[in-house]
Amino acid sequence: MATSRAASLALCILLLTLCSSAAEAGGLTEYPVDASATPYCGRNFIASQGTCDDTKCWGLCHDKYFRNPKVIHVGGACETPTCCLCEVDCE
Repeated sequence: MATSRAASLALCILLLTLCSSAAEAGGLTEYPVDASATPYCGRNFIASQGTCDDTKCWGLCHDKYFRNPKVIHVGGACETPTCCLCEVDCE
């Protein structure tokens, strides 16, 4: 039983360390976040329509500890031809 608790504690510490490292790497204290400065973003550019697809934005809320939860999107403007910014407020 003690071995199981020790393993659980070690796993918990490891996860906290990983989350902390990911938060630092993601720049959680800075916003707005430029789409090009993040490993991925929530909106896909639809070339045929010249617009951004919002369907992925809300799915990012579970990632709030790994990226800035307030990614600002202004007027549907896209940062790159294939990647768009969106506003995701998970709080």
